[in-house]
Amino acid sequence: MSIRQLPLFAMLLTLVCGCKQVTEVEIGHNTANEDEKVDYKNLLSIVPSKMDVLYIGVDNPIKIETNGADPSNMRVSCAGAGCNMTGRAGAYVIKVSSPGVAKIMASIGGDYIVKKLRVKRLPNPIASLDAMGKMDGSISKGEFLSKRGIYAVLQNFDYDARCIIQEYSVTRLSTDKRIETVRNDGYAYSETTLPLVQRAGIGDTFLFRNIMARCPGDLAGRKLNPMVWDIK
Repeated sequence: MSIRQLPLFAMLLTLVCGCKQVTEVEIGHNTANEDEKVDYKNLLSIVPSKMDVLYIGVDNPIKIETNGADPSNMRVSCAGAGCNMTGRAGAYVIKVSSPGVAKIMASIGGDYIVKKLRVKRLPNPIASLDAMGKMDGSISKGEFLSKRGIYAVLQNFDYDARCIIQEYSVTRLSTDKRIETVRNDGYAYSETTLPLVQRAGIGDTFLFRNIMARCPGDLAGRKLNPMVWDIK
């Protein structure tokens, strides 16, 4: 048996960070006849529903489309990066567990497609006083006192993923030059942190540092950005 192949190496993206992301696609047809004319009548396409990359720790939806053939007759599989694939009839969810490259394969009626996708960790969240992504600056005393903890926010990330704050420290720099620091476990203010926050006065500065968070798929915590808030 020989394999007719039509390689399509069509996508090479340069990200803002300067990293390169390569998506490699190969389509072809299995045939026993070298002289057979191949028209790819069941031509397949693999379409990530969100991004052309797979993320560790979240559901990655994938569509595999055919040129009119019954998608329930497709054979699909994935390999690499701890890949696991579930679903049916053209709609699938892929989960991956380690960085690298995952290979997605589908075939129907002798035609096949293989697509390689980069596998990455979730991007770093930002530390924020609320779910809206406020990182630092000036804040009214009333608004500051209304907060009950800090958050790890994934900005502009179209996946159902939530990162959890593990720990951080809070330092109050008061207008009378006193410096008070406490350590906090978890996202919510502890019984030690809350009284410190409630002593906030106009002109004070609060520093949130050593902020650690854990995202889906992480084996260890990540250090996030510090925050500096001036009470007005």
